[in-house]
Amino acid sequence: MKCPTCGLENSNEPFKSWQFGTYLVKRVKCSECGENFNIYVGEGKSFTIPKRIDGDLSGK
Repeated sequence: MKCPTCGLENSNEPFKSWQFGTYLVKRVKCSECGENFNIYVGEGKSFTIPKRIDGDLSGK
Protein backbone atom coordinates (compact mmCIF):
# COMPACT_ATOMS: atom_id res chain seq x y z
CA MET A 1 0.00 0.00 0.00
CA LYS A 2 1.31 3.44 -0.87
CA CYS A 3 1.90 6.01 1.85
CA PRO A 4 -0.73 8.75 1.44
CA THR A 5 1.82 11.40 2.49
CA CYS A 6 4.95 10.67 0.44
CA GLY A 7 3.73 8.08 -2.08
CA LEU A 8 6.29 5.38 -1.18
CA GLU A 9 5.13 1.79 -1.66
CA ASN A 10 5.31 0.36 1.88
CA SER A 11 5.83 -3.27 2.73
CA ASN A 12 6.10 -2.60 6.48
CA GLU A 13 4.22 -4.87 8.83
CA PRO A 14 1.42 -3.14 10.72
CA PHE A 15 2.32 -2.32 14.31
CA LYS A 16 -1.33 -2.44 15.36
CA SER A 17 -4.55 -3.89 13.95
CA TRP A 18 -8.20 -4.05 14.99
CA GLN A 19 -11.69 -4.69 13.70
CA PHE A 20 -13.86 -1.66 12.87
CA GLY A 21 -17.32 -2.77 11.80
CA THR A 22 -16.78 -4.88 8.68
CA TYR A 23 -13.24 -3.53 8.12
CA LEU A 24 -9.92 -4.83 9.37
CA VAL A 25 -7.84 -1.75 10.19
CA LYS A 26 -4.03 -1.89 10.09
CA ARG A 27 -1.83 0.91 11.48
CA VAL A 28 1.42 1.32 9.52
CA LYS A 29 4.41 3.64 9.85
CA CYS A 30 6.03 4.76 6.58
CA SER A 31 9.73 3.88 6.45
CA GLU A 32 10.45 6.94 4.25
CA CYS A 33 8.65 9.90 5.86
CA GLY A 34 7.79 8.42 9.27
CA GLU A 35 4.07 9.25 9.06
CA ASN A 36 1.51 6.84 10.51
CA PHE A 37 -1.55 5.91 8.50
CA ASN A 38 -4.42 3.42 8.64
CA ILE A 39 -5.22 0.85 5.98
CA TYR A 40 -8.86 -0.24 5.96
CA VAL A 41 -9.49 -3.63 4.33
CA GLY A 42 -13.00 -4.95 3.78
CA GLU A 43 -15.28 -6.76 1.36
CA GLY A 44 -13.42 -6.34 -1.92
CA LYS A 45 -11.94 -2.89 -1.28
CA SER A 46 -9.22 -1.20 0.69
CA PHE A 47 -8.26 2.41 1.33
CA THR A 48 -6.02 4.54 3.52
CA ILE A 49 -6.68 7.35 5.97
CA PRO A 50 -5.46 10.03 5.69
CA LYS A 51 -6.07 10.20 1.96
CA ARG A 52 -3.99 12.29 -0.41
CA ILE A 53 -5.75 15.44 -1.55
CA ASP A 54 -5.51 16.37 -5.26
CA GLY A 55 -2.29 14.43 -5.75
CA ASP A 56 -0.41 16.65 -3.30
CA LEU A 57 2.50 14.61 -1.96
CA SER A 58 3.81 17.29 0.39
CA GLY A 59 1.60 16.13 3.27
CA LYS A 60 0.58 19.70 4.08
